[in-house]
Amino acid sequence: MKQLLELKRGKLLEDLHGSFKDHMGYPRSICRHLDPDTKKADRIQTVGSIIMDLNEGDIHFAAGCPCETGYKTFHLQVS
Repeated sequence: MKQLLELKRGKLLEDLHGSFKDHMGYPRSICRHLDPDTKKADRIQTVGSIIMDLNEGDIHFAAGCPCETGYKTFHLQVS
């Protein structure tokens, strides 16, 4: 895994952002929006997305569907 991730260095975060915004397979996509054709009790919706970089102490957070809200970055001061 480490070797595979090293190949993505510098591009991995961008790829993750794109993956969590993906709509392939709608309505059962990664980024899920309310499907009015689904029974109310079975409806699923993306309400947020979090990507953490534990080495840098960065948290990338999207409130709601990331395709609509985008990500905001917060930095944690690690002591």
